Amino acid sequence: MGQEHDQVEDMQQHGPFPVEHLQASGIASLDIKKLKDAGLCTVESVAYSPRKELLQIKGISEAKVDKIIEAGMFSLFVVVSSKLIPLGFTSASQLHAQRLEIIQLTSGSRELDKVLEGIETGSITEISSEFRSGKTQLCHTLCITCQLPLDQGGGEGKTMYIDAEGTFRPQRLLQIADRFGLNGADVLENVAYARAYNTDHQSRLLLEAASMMVETRFALMIVDSATALYKTDFSGRGELSARQMHLAKFLRSLQKLVDEFGVAVVITNQVVFQVDGSAIFAGPQIKPIGGNIMAHASTTRRKKKKTKTNPEPSAKQGKREGSRFVEKLPLANRKELLQNLVQVENFLSRVEQSPSKSMQTALSPSMKALVADELLRHPDVDVKVAVASCISEITRITAPDAPYDDDQMKDVFRLIVSSFENLSDKSSRSYSKRTLILKTVAKVRSCVVMLDLECDGLIVEMFHHFLKAIRDYHPENVFSSMVTIMSLVLEESEDISFELISPILASLKKDNQEVLPIARKLGERVFENCATKVKPYLIQAKESLGHSFDDYSKVIASICDGTTDVGHNNDGGCYHYCPVCIPVPASSNSNPA
Repeated sequence: MGQEHDQVEDMQQHGPFPVEHLQASGIASLDIKKLKDAGLCTVESVAYSPRKELLQIKGISEAKVDKIIEAGMFSLFVVVSSKLIPLGFTSASQLHAQRLEIIQLTSGSRELDKVLEGIETGSITEISSEFRSGKTQLCHTLCITCQLPLDQGGGEGKTMYIDAEGTFRPQRLLQIADRFGLNGADVLENVAYARAYNTDHQSRLLLEAASMMVETRFALMIVDSATALYKTDFSGRGELSARQMHLAKFLRSLQKLVDEFGVAVVITNQVVFQVDGSAIFAGPQIKPIGGNIMAHASTTRRKKKKTKTNPEPSAKQGKREGSRFVEKLPLANRKELLQNLVQVENFLSRVEQSPSKSMQTALSPSMKALVADELLRHPDVDVKVAVASCISEITRITAPDAPYDDDQMKDVFRLIVSSFENLSDKSSRSYSKRTLILKTVAKVRSCVVMLDLECDGLIVEMFHHFLKAIRDYHPENVFSSMVTIMSLVLEESEDISFELISPILASLKKDNQEVLPIARKLGERVFENCATKVKPYLIQAKESLGHSFDDYSKVIASICDGTTDVGHNNDGGCYHYCPVCIPVPASSNSNPA
């Protein structure tokens, strides 16, 4: 008896307990397998399940359960479960001691942690809000923070992510991991991902989750979003009762995982507009989907509100800002000029694409002042980069139309390309502005305008800057922006000159010791994206230079031999960063570029 007590004591220190522990109490291995097939992988799950649920397990009929009860085996089953898992009363002091062991996972934001008070393990936290308010972004951040050490607000465990909306992005995890100084490859390995395609599949994934949690320690489970599929699988008031019952069972299964494994569960929820009599006075109110069933199942409910913290300025503000800038321009010294340019850039960044006529008129003085010779040819590098950053915002605002005439645009592009020259210097005061200019050029495809203006020499210079400036420490969006710009230029060129592909070819030459591996990767990626377009020009270049394919990266040979499996395909499922399939960020009333 004492030995059995010691065994139970030892097991209580290391729960949850695999369901195989019940074999020692006389439960047949075949029945153990049936329990596991039903998703009952731990002693806790068996102890927490009602008799009705056990009767529904395939292979354990009611007659068999009755026979087990008559033989006394089923009662022994319950007794053993009760010994392992306390199902009776306990003192408040014991419960208080258990609550002290609860971990609060950080959201990655101190201010948000003040509101959320952390994500509590052993409970369900619901986060509801309108679309594009940051729910999925928060979920991605939690995937990383739960892997942090306990003293940093983490849970030192893995994450399980059920994606019902198709918005999970591993690339975003890598960016967040870099912020927290974690190894990207390790972070991705510690996230178990599953896409849910319907409500039944979403529920079945919880059974698989239980079996995985027995084998490995998970600190967090995310369901994004818990209700999205219910909106389509159940429709109308006729199916409301069935929907709510199905949702209740799903939430109960989530709660069982919380009780069994002590994980933190975060579920996101969509909202609907409640339009009733009160809307006449207060306007339509939003409320989370799921009703009282969702409200009662969540331990903590947090509603995020989508607000414009930096709303678009008015045309009157634009006129005032432009007048102030033009007035101060002639008398400004370097310091004042940089301050004025920062203010102008901040203002322009708040203006939406394709603005109204009144806003265009208000922006006109600033636009004219920015292309004045004293700014475009200013001797100070930081000033020139600041001017280029302001003008790049203007190209975003006016896209797909060019904001200036052809000659002015050529001067603008000379300034923009020159800002890429020192992109490798992260310590530079203008580094952040240089990266912002790069991303804007990629987004609005202004490099295509360079082709239309026949700025071939400037484009070649830009390619040289990219291949010389790219570094391993650059964030992924710098690399991808370079790939997008270079690929766009090659794809949109009517005829690719040798001068245009020469910098990329040089970066792929095996005996070129001056090329960094990341620059070689950049060249390979660009040629892979444009394989079909560049193939004849690569063959022609090889014949002109008299070189062998063996002198270059194997990507060259695979493209010319027709064996490459990368490049654009018409299904929109391109590899890497295909410019053909990258949408142009634009407002709803703008034309595609």
